[in-house]
Amino acid sequence: MTELWRRLILVAGVTLTVCMFLFADLSPRVSVESVDFKKEQKHQLHFMGFISEHRRYLASLPLKSYIKKVVAEREIEKSAAMSAFAARVDAALNRSNEDAPWQNRLGRGPRLWFKLRSPPFRELAKRLASSYQHFLYLPYEKDGKRHYLRLKRHTYTVDDFALGTGYRGMTPPTRLFYPLRGWAWLPLLMSLLGYFWLPWPKKEEDTLRVSRSTIVLGDVVSLLFFALFFSL
Repeated sequence: MTELWRRLILVAGVTLTVCMFLFADLSPRVSVESVDFKKEQKHQLHFMGFISEHRRYLASLPLKSYIKKVVAEREIEKSAAMSAFAARVDAALNRSNEDAPWQNRLGRGPRLWFKLRSPPFRELAKRLASSYQHFLYLPYEKDGKRHYLRLKRHTYTVDDFALGTGYRGMTPPTRLFYPLRGWAWLPLLMSLLGYFWLPWPKKEEDTLRVSRSTIVLGDVVSLLFFALFFSL
């Protein structure tokens, strides 16, 4: 019976470890990034595939007219709270401060990632959902010039994950999208401690026995195959 419990503890630990490692927080998110409209306007004519007349029109506009056209009806009204938020985002994106909580939100792009239900996005949720491509633009002043941040809404479902490869789209940093992954080693460690802590059968004379190292090796190999197929 002890040997059965030894392996059940190990299987339970590995199962919990795999579940914690693969668990993803599918809450709607908002990514925030600075916008270089001059660069984006140039890319209107460097689009892979057919270049539409609308793209040609946007590329031909003066920069100020281009910006006005792009942000039309998607510009967030300025307020003290939004200006303070924009200043903090700009500092985090440019790594000009040591705002550790926000540095942890920094992903590729660079972009900052937040949950949609957190302020100030909670108040903008309906506009983000209904706007074209789920974009909104937040203006702010820096060095006497107007700059913009782009806020984009992202949603995730279980159907977005492929067998064996996981999610390949744009996601927040791993520590935010997979919040339990950093602790996944803990149940594995506890199960290993339980595996070796349980008493082993006493060696009796005139009894044919398999060496303990062979038993452990067999358990390890079996466990690796179990973890591989369970994670799929």
